[in-house]
Amino acid sequence: MPIVTSAHLSDYTDAMVRGGDGLSLVDPLAAHNESRNALVVRGGPSEYDIDLAYEGDNLIVRARTDIYECELTCSGAEEVMWMRDSLDKDGFIREGGQSERSFYYSLPRLPFRGWLRYTDDEGDEVRTDVTGQGWVDRQWGEFMTRSWEWTSFRFADGDRLNTYNFGNGYQVCTFLDREGVTTSYPGFRVIQNGYLRTPADSWVSWGWDYEVPVKDGWYRLVPMSDKDIISSDMNTFFEGLSRVLDREGRQVGWAVTESMDTRVMHNGPHDLFNHFPKS
Repeated sequence: MPIVTSAHLSDYTDAMVRGGDGLSLVDPLAAHNESRNALVVRGGPSEYDIDLAYEGDNLIVRARTDIYECELTCSGAEEVMWMRDSLDKDGFIREGGQSERSFYYSLPRLPFRGWLRYTDDEGDEVRTDVTGQGWVDRQWGEFMTRSWEWTSFRFADGDRLNTYNFGNGYQVCTFLDREGVTTSYPGFRVIQNGYLRTPADSWVSWGWDYEVPVKDGWYRLVPMSDKDIISSDMNTFFEGLSRVLDREGRQVGWAVTESMDTRVMHNGPHDLFNHFPKS
C-alpha cells in the first residue's frame, strides 16, 4: 500500500492556510531506511524532502516542501498508544468494512521544539522558533476504506482520546490516560452541529458534540477555521484544529478532526448516522 503524503500549514492567529491542494503517493519500500530507522520521502509533485528518524531517544523531523521548511526535535516517542477494537489485538483493528484490516498506533504525547520557515502573504520569509505538543499517527494495511470521521483529543490534563467513526457505523475508541494506561471502548456518539461545502462540491461535517465513555462524557468541538480543506483526485476532506469545550463552555483541550463526504459517511442532515439533538 503506498504512503500518502500532503503538505499543509495553518496559522489560526491570522487565518493563514497554505497547501491542501493535493496528495502524493510514495512507494513505501523506497521510503523506509532500515539502517537509520527512518522514513525518508524525496521528490513528488509537491517537491517533498522529508526525513523522520530516531536519534537517541528523540524523534527528529526535518521537512522541506513547497509550503514550508521545519526541523523539530520530539521527545516522548517511547510512549505508544496502540489502537484496539473488537479484534482484541494491540495495534490491529478493523478498518470499517467487515474484512478490512489496519495496523495502527499513535505517539500522542510528543513535546517538541524547533523552527519553522515559510513565506507570508506579503512575500516575506518568516522564520520562527516553535514549541508545543505533537501527535504522530502510523497506519498501514490492505484496505479499501477511504472515508471516516476521525478525531484525536488532546486534553490539557494530559489525557488522550482517539475516536474513529466509519460510514457503515463501525467505531473504534481508544483512551490513554495521563498515567499511560490504555483502554479501548466499543463505541461513542457523534452529533454533527454543522456542515462545510468543499471545492469539490461535496459536504463534510464541521463542528461536533461528542458523547464518549471517558472523563466527563460530553465535549463540544468548535473548529478554528473553515479553510482546512485538503483536495485531490483521491479524496477531498476537512482536517483541522478545534477547541474542546466542556459542558460549562470552558476550554479543556484541543482536537484535530478529519471529516469526509457526507454521502459516504451517511451523516448528513436526517441521514442514518446524523444525531441532531432532540428538541
